[in-house]
Amino acid sequence: MKTSVVSYTFNDAPLLRGLLAEIPSWSCFPDEIIIVDDGAKPSFYLEDTERNLPIRIIRNEKNQGFAAAKKLGITSAKHEVVLSLDCDSRISPNYLEVCRDMLRQDNSLGMVAGASRYDSGTDIVSRYQKVFGDNYHLGVHGFVEFIPGHAFALRRKTWDDIGGFGNHTRNVCEDHALSANLRRAEYGLFIHGDISVRQVRKLSRHAHCRRLWIWLQEAIFANIRAGSPLQEQLGGLFIPPILQRLPTISTVKDPCLLYLELLCLVSHCLHTLKAVQLRFPELYNGRAVSENFIAALFFRMRAHTKVAALLRVDLIQLGFGEAVLAVGKSQNTSDAYTNWQPVLGIFDMWEEAGILHSLDQVVVSAFLTEDNSLTPDFSAYAGM
Repeated sequence: MKTSVVSYTFNDAPLLRGLLAEIPSWSCFPDEIIIVDDGAKPSFYLEDTERNLPIRIIRNEKNQGFAAAKKLGITSAKHEVVLSLDCDSRISPNYLEVCRDMLRQDNSLGMVAGASRYDSGTDIVSRYQKVFGDNYHLGVHGFVEFIPGHAFALRRKTWDDIGGFGNHTRNVCEDHALSANLRRAEYGLFIHGDISVRQVRKLSRHAHCRRLWIWLQEAIFANIRAGSPLQEQLGGLFIPPILQRLPTISTVKDPCLLYLELLCLVSHCLHTLKAVQLRFPELYNGRAVSENFIAALFFRMRAHTKVAALLRVDLIQLGFGEAVLAVGKSQNTSDAYTNWQPVLGIFDMWEEAGILHSLDQVVVSAFLTEDNSLTPDFSAYAGM
């Protein structure tokens, strides 16, 4: 069976070049390599060292997003087996060979992949991702319900038979749609324990927050209900997952991860408030505006000046500068804090445990040091 490898690039050409450099060492050499240049600026071009590879470049003049780029690449593949491989993924040398042989031997298999783990370095966001991020099916050999989109192989005919991603229109979660379509067609999804994929991208903390919001927003909107105070709804959505992760953070003894929890909590609330104002205006009242929430937050952080200053800068970087700068002009901060207690009550626990003091005295300097020394490979998430 001949094989096609499909990958994608937007503003992450260095990651793609790292992937292309590894292909000659694979145990199964692909018959074609399709690169979807999804509106990259400048356009992706081949280096001299890459011209001996069987590469075909497909260009989108404007960025269409992950799902559209993957659909275009897989649909353009000419051979029987297609390996879809994100440019920030690095696979074991026998990955394509194992997937091809399994698909050749068993027509009931719809998709084959290996376990995936986050393995991009020792910076703070990478440490968080290694503990809580994109780690799937470690230690598994057998059938599963879902295969993530980092690296997977399927027959081109199977893709056509099930209609690919189907009616999926979001820019993310296309792997969930593909897995569901395969299961509905009674195809098996198999994880082979002898192959694996590593995700090597590095994200800034701002890209980390944007990425999580992109993934979570539809589920958040689905859980917003009329008739309940918005503050209580957001507390119920965002606080329990943080409480579940706190014991693990304590076990790994890495307080820097706590600031990422704080930043994501605040940014997710602000994103939700902004979206609710547009999508659910009947729920949006004067007590739930972004400025009110930020006033409540910084009223609570008033004794921890360093972490509060870092948080202000990060929120401005995340696009909430107008709301941040408006705080203090006309807000009753004590009343605002009372209104937002369902969300910000977690700070009482962090205060009593000395966590906020630790963030102020130790963690802030760690982030500032990284800011001066680390150059993350942002991948496409930086521009979102």
